[in-house]
Amino acid sequence: MDLDLTGGELKTRSAPNDASQILCISKYELLNYVKSRRFAMLFLLTLGACIGATCVVGYFRPSGVLTDPASFYGHWLAYMLVFIVALPAIFLGGDAISSEFQNKTGYSLVGNPIKRSSIFAGKLIAALIASMATLSLFEVVMLANASFYFGSGAFLYSTFWVSFLYATFAVAGAVGLAFFFSSIFKNGAYSILFSAFLLLFGFTLLDNVITRLTNLEPWFMLDYGAQIVENVFRSPYPAHVQTFGTHIFYTASVPEGLVIMAAYFIVGIFVSLIVFQRREFA
Repeated sequence: MDLDLTGGELKTRSAPNDASQILCISKYELLNYVKSRRFAMLFLLTLGACIGATCVVGYFRPSGVLTDPASFYGHWLAYMLVFIVALPAIFLGGDAISSEFQNKTGYSLVGNPIKRSSIFAGKLIAALIASMATLSLFEVVMLANASFYFGSGAFLYSTFWVSFLYATFAVAGAVGLAFFFSSIFKNGAYSILFSAFLLLFGFTLLDNVITRLTNLEPWFMLDYGAQIVENVFRSPYPAHVQTFGTHIFYTASVPEGLVIMAAYFIVGIFVSLIVFQRREFA
């Protein structure tokens, strides 16, 4: 407690509770995001990618894409989901923790009666909210395109909302991985670089190598679990195991995909929190 001398009487004033601290940190982290060039660049990249896809579909009008809402959503997500999931995690979570050590900003926070766990939770909530805002922008543009071609049926298509829910799991999993790298490295550039490489290229490369050379199921890959975001639009849902010649291809089931993405988020956040609590600001 702090002591406050007011009106000649000694009074005690309690420090804010954990929930208040977390909300306060989340608020100012979000304000920092909104005012930053990085967040503006993230939104511009997302919007630019959506506009580009809109122009391509509108100009070429591929028959395989415009047969029905399910086909449209499935193709749109197949080509763009990896960027929409990866970019928010890279831009917002890539140096969320490492910046506290690199820029020495952690000194100004830990000197106050604030728990490190509250600082961490506030930064995580802000990163998730900002990431979901980017995902929502992408989904709104995709939905607007589908509504233009298929009318109100596209908006009422229930599988769209199921896919949107799965996409939030994918974004959360990517953020968890980015926070993990951000806690491991004290240099923000390194953590961003590792997050970007793995989320944009590494998982796809490893997935292809593992399945082609060993025929093993890549159940430990984030992108493998994230397949369910687009696969829910396929009817029937792809079989778990498919054989083409000598190669075996695996498709994650919905429960398996959700578990994989949730595991990346939980494990990534748990490890990064432990590192953040134990590492000295030196």
